[in-house]
Amino acid sequence: MTSHNKTIFPMILAMAFSFLLLFCGVQSARAYEVTQYKGHLTIKEDNSATFEQELVYKYEDTYNGQYVSLGTAGNMPDGFGILESQLQYRVYKNGQLVSTSYPDELEESGEVTFENIGDGYRLKIYNRVKDGDIVKIQVSWSIQNMLFPYQDIAELNWVPISDWDVPLENIAIRVTAPAYQDSQMAAHTGYLREAVNISKSGQDYELTLDRLGSEKRLELHGYWDSGILSQLSQNQFLPSQHLSQYEQTEANIKRYAQLVERLVYFGSPIVVVVAVVIDGLHWLVFKRKTDLRTKMLKNVRLYEAPANLAPMLVARTIYNVDFDDINPAEQSDSVFDFDHVAQATLLDLIDRGNLVVEDARSGPHLKWLSEAGLSHSEMVFVDMAFGDQKVLPMDQLFANFSAEQNVMKERNKKHQKAIRVSGQKLINRYNKAFRKLRQSIEAEHKAMHLPDYYRELKASEKGEMLTIGLPTAIAGIFVLGLYLYLLFKFSTHSWILLLLTGVSALAFLFFLQAKTALKRDGILTEAGLEQYHLWYSFENMLRDIGRFDKTELEAVVLWNRVLVYATLFGYAKEVSRVLKLNDIQLENPYLNAYVYRGYMPYLTSRTGAFNSDIHAAHEASHFNVPSNSGGSSGGGFSSGGFSGGGGGGGGGSF
Repeated sequence: MTSHNKTIFPMILAMAFSFLLLFCGVQSARAYEVTQYKGHLTIKEDNSATFEQELVYKYEDTYNGQYVSLGTAGNMPDGFGILESQLQYRVYKNGQLVSTSYPDELEESGEVTFENIGDGYRLKIYNRVKDGDIVKIQVSWSIQNMLFPYQDIAELNWVPISDWDVPLENIAIRVTAPAYQDSQMAAHTGYLREAVNISKSGQDYELTLDRLGSEKRLELHGYWDSGILSQLSQNQFLPSQHLSQYEQTEANIKRYAQLVERLVYFGSPIVVVVAVVIDGLHWLVFKRKTDLRTKMLKNVRLYEAPANLAPMLVARTIYNVDFDDINPAEQSDSVFDFDHVAQATLLDLIDRGNLVVEDARSGPHLKWLSEAGLSHSEMVFVDMAFGDQKVLPMDQLFANFSAEQNVMKERNKKHQKAIRVSGQKLINRYNKAFRKLRQSIEAEHKAMHLPDYYRELKASEKGEMLTIGLPTAIAGIFVLGLYLYLLFKFSTHSWILLLLTGVSALAFLFFLQAKTALKRDGILTEAGLEQYHLWYSFENMLRDIGRFDKTELEAVVLWNRVLVYATLFGYAKEVSRVLKLNDIQLENPYLNAYVYRGYMPYLTSRTGAFNSDIHAAHEASHFNVPSNSGGSSGGGFSSGGFSGGGGGGGGGSF
């Protein structure tokens, strides 16, 4: 039996691609890296400081220069600022000094500008580089009012790194302060990230980190006893005590970090797994209660077709197929697709003598010989296949539904309206033909007094089915909400939350697809189950026929009909192979020629093209010549911090 999931897999792929764009970002490749970041913050008794940086850039492409910036954004002490006049720098390219602010070091220094960018300052170095070049930049910044001077402590709450274009490798920052009695230092990069290693060398703090992603933050939060600011007068100190608040802030950060880790690594997976298991068990119980197919024997074989029904009526009566669903223009899920229904119907009409196969140099042709015994739906079908012709090459059937013959091939702005019209006309032709085919099959079904083997879901069953998938949806929304909260509040990406969101989405889509299929197919009645089981057993025989021994093959009767139904169920190649291997000749000479002269590819090449035809029609119906557009973006330092600090620091190449 063929089963083409035309809805769920495009949805899954679209969702996966959306996640990739949304959470990973679409960024232009940066053909350089910063392989070393060294910083040394020296705090002085008058609350001024110097911050010395040493940065190493390694290039794999051509750039015009580099820039390094230091910010003043966010929550910083009153009077915090960077002294432009005291900036010092050196720039080395491949070990040679090329720019410097120190006098007499170079006869001619490369061009460097120092810019006020509103929320900080940027050092811009015009230093053209190419693949393989290594640039080392040394910068010394002079800062005033570095610490918050409380009565009991002097607090550092500063973000030296926040806005780099590329990830930083091998980060090492030293913090030096005047002699002190009491001190503590913490460093934060956000939740769920690698912890910063903090150690002491004498009275200095040394902070190291292997890697920090682009546009990620490193925040320093520490204190010393207020005695280190010995050159400040009493009225320059803030009037309040602050040590207890500092300790409370750090305790809260630690507590929230542990809570986030538990939620992400333990709570969220448990929630998703439990929700999916609950829905899975609920679905199994519900399906077993309502779908009688779950109770039938699965491995039974039937060696002849249960009834001599036309393939289209088998699809409608036994499998409850709505022919609107197998319309290629609708792209709906169905037990069968029109490719196999069309092939099987054509072979059925050959077997019944309405069509004959004629051989020709250009390949096999089909000839419409007689209308005798054709039902109205079969007349509609033959009209679709032949149009106003009586004889056609097999690979040119359904010519009126071919994009090759009905959709404009030329693609240009001048003809774009005509292109769209041709595509829409073909789509409309499909819809009109399948609507007519469906109506005629439904009318035949009633006229032949064929029983309805399916019933609709009861109201109580519909209500219960609605609840299946709800726990999974709630779990997915919870996990996605947690991800977005961490992303936008703390700039923290969590791949496990993203994975769990994807798992929840896929599980929900699975339950949605399963429920949709059950609702679409309807519920088998007891009488329907009996007929369905017969055809199911017959399909088992077709599936396994390639492994039959001679005794089992002798049990198969009416090979003509076996070939017809094997084509409907998607096992035509297997049956043809068995016929050839065992030299079994079919009673109908035209079907025999179809098998032994290798005509099958001619037919399948045409019926297998319906999806590509309708794809071409849709593409043409939406054809448009795009106009060019462009844009630009920019920004400054991010403000606000993990511990409430400000500042900022960035860099990159241009």
